[in-house]
Amino acid sequence: MQKLLTYMSFLGILFLAQACQAPNDVSIEKSQVEVALPLFHAQMSIADMLKNTKDSSSVKVYDDNRISLIYTGELLRKTSEDILGTIPENKIPILQPMMDVPVTILQGGDVQINQADIKSGFIHYKFTNNSVTEDVTVNFTMPQLLSNGQAFTTQIVIPYTNSLPASYEDSINLSGYNLDLSSQVLSLHYTATSQSAQTVILSPGTDLANPDSYVQLKDVVFGYVEGHWNTVDQDFEPQTIEIDFFENNFINGEIYFDDPKVDFTVLSSFGLPVRTKLNYFRIVEKDGSTVDMESQMLIDGIDFNYPKLNPYEVGQSKETFFSFNKGNSNIAEILNTNPVRIEYDIDVTVNPDNLSNAIGFATDSSNFTMLAHAELPLIGKVNQFILAKEFDIDFSNQEAKEAVLKIASDNEVPLEVSIQIYFLDDTGTILDSLHNDNYALILEAADFPGPSSKHAENEFPIDNAKWDRIKNAKKISVKGSYTSSNNGQQIVTFLADQKTNLKVGLKLKL
Repeated sequence: MQKLLTYMSFLGILFLAQACQAPNDVSIEKSQVEVALPLFHAQMSIADMLKNTKDSSSVKVYDDNRISLIYTGELLRKTSEDILGTIPENKIPILQPMMDVPVTILQGGDVQINQADIKSGFIHYKFTNNSVTEDVTVNFTMPQLLSNGQAFTTQIVIPYTNSLPASYEDSINLSGYNLDLSSQVLSLHYTATSQSAQTVILSPGTDLANPDSYVQLKDVVFGYVEGHWNTVDQDFEPQTIEIDFFENNFINGEIYFDDPKVDFTVLSSFGLPVRTKLNYFRIVEKDGSTVDMESQMLIDGIDFNYPKLNPYEVGQSKETFFSFNKGNSNIAEILNTNPVRIEYDIDVTVNPDNLSNAIGFATDSSNFTMLAHAELPLIGKVNQFILAKEFDIDFSNQEAKEAVLKIASDNEVPLEVSIQIYFLDDTGTILDSLHNDNYALILEAADFPGPSSKHAENEFPIDNAKWDRIKNAKKISVKGSYTSSNNGQQIVTFLADQKTNLKVGLKLKL
């Protein structure tokens, strides 16, 4: 009813206009009436290529509107505990009054400790008298365990309680103590004297795994360790960098990136020489196949910067940056095969040259981190890169017999654009296309370097048969295929603000 009223009002205006010009002629042919309907204004920009990335932070736009795709891997991290290992809590049996224990008993990691500062932890001891029926006084000292330069010393009394063996055990907080292990031994010294001034030998018992007299370091955390690290590999978990651009942003085609790269940033506050150790570095393509990256840097390994003892740089963190690019690897080739993922497993080797006199250090807050990110600058060439975009429409006139689709275009993108338009019903089914060929029109590429724009206007007649097929359309799908000039060989720089504008209207003949 509303359409009929609109149509009658429109005819009324025409009658009025005719009456003013020719009072005696009020007839009109319905086929002479034309109605112009603006359908939609489409923008297909470089930004449209990027809008479906999973994380918007992966798109970097520089001040001059250049664009790069940034894909970042996980932050890899090694802590002091990883490098040092944990301090074994074995019970050290006391076998005799004067004994030296090899320092290796304290080395939970691959390090020969020369000196260490204890941040927290305890020394636990148990002394057992199994020979005299009297109280026994024990003076115990560890010359290498120091507090303010003074050796650790404690005096205790093993009380006799009418039976043997008699024991005494306790724990002492070691926070703030230092270990001087430059001699590579830990000395345990004691004297034990009964009330009657007899010299007593403490009983170690028969089970040395669970002795009657022992010393034990418990829950010890070093705030600082200095020593020699053996050559040892530190394992990092294999990593992936997902590149969703080739999964989410286009239907078909190829993009050639002229200067892709994968950058690594390493921070280390360990005073240790470290070098990369490659297990693999490869690209996974869209079809699931893999291609290895090749670079002499991967073969030779990369040495990382680290703080030194001389000059004194304890507490500092040193940065190392290295990049795999087209100048030092085959990355430009393998990242131009529609990659969907970068996979790599890079471990590190401590003291890679096995220097026997290399002295390093670590603090409780020392850490080693490695972060990788891939950058794909949008500089390159394109071959039949296809985008599609849908628009809601409603022709709102079932009585038209034929029509003309008018397209005014302005192309700012330095790529040739081939466009086809599809008419869809409310279920998304294609009713017809604007043209029987693969593409309805081809827009000329903007001049490079720009800025520039190429304008064109085109009309497409729609006869009665095509109109019958599309008059119930509810959506229009615009498909654009982008190709570089010179048969896809022209390398250009794409800018974030470059776009292809389409103004589409319909002229109906009633």
